[in-house]
Amino acid sequence: MVTTIPAILVLAQFASSLVYYVKEFHFTLVSQLATIFDVTRTINVITAVTDTVIAVILVYYLHTSRTGIRQTDSILNRLIIFAVNTGLVTSIDSIISLVTGLVFPSTYIYITFYECLARRA
Repeated sequence: MVTTIPAILVLAQFASSLVYYVKEFHFTLVSQLATIFDVTRTINVITAVTDTVIAVILVYYLHTSRTGIRQTDSILNRLIIFAVNTGLVTSIDSIISLVTGLVFPSTYIYITFYECLARRA
């Protein structure tokens, strides 16, 4: 059950990314990207939610796995910090891409953040 929701979200992210790249493949002008901004928005929302859900689940299980042994707990604390930092960075990147696309619809500033997001995925 714990893996079902993240798996569905990851599959939705993959499917929406696939739709984006199939539609974008035939474009010859950058201005044509505006026609598929809805797909970009969908990808950004799904990515932010997916990364947050995975980070929360990972932090929960790492936190409940503490043993009381100092060295083990220290490693688990580092893993928790890593999970929060990586989940937070990609979520913020998705949100910034979404916001810049909505606030500046006639520019392509959002592509900068969107491409950074694609490099992490």
